[in-house]
Amino acid sequence: MELRERTTMKGQFDAAIAIIRRIEVSIDAESAVLREQNTEQFAELNKIKAHCLVDLTRLSRVAGGWQSNAEMQSQLSSLKLALDRNKQIVEAHLSAAREVSKILTKLIKSSDYDGTYSMNSILRSSAKR
Repeated sequence: MELRERTTMKGQFDAAIAIIRRIEVSIDAESAVLREQNTEQFAELNKIKAHCLVDLTRLSRVAGGWQSNAEMQSQLSSLKLALDRNKQIVEAHLSAAREVSKILTKLIKSSDYDGTYSMNSILRSSAKR
């Protein structure tokens, strides 16, 4: 293998490591935002993650052999841990959102019971017009 090819491969490998680190940092930032319930940064974090994933996908198409590299394995393991932590936080938020949705649904249904907003009362009032 020529020096130029090795240099290019090393550059691609280093770029991939840097991208994976950026993904991990953005995942950790998203987890912190969720824990703090400060959702203002979601759009920006999603944009960063999307760009990183596109970059990594493009880079992985032209390079190979990284799976067996110890540094790559370590970085991917670290990313997996960050994703697992993030998944737990996202699942907790989704569960809370489902509970709020159930409460709101019950409130809406109970407000219909007095007949004010029932379909029968609406049909009766439109038939009178």
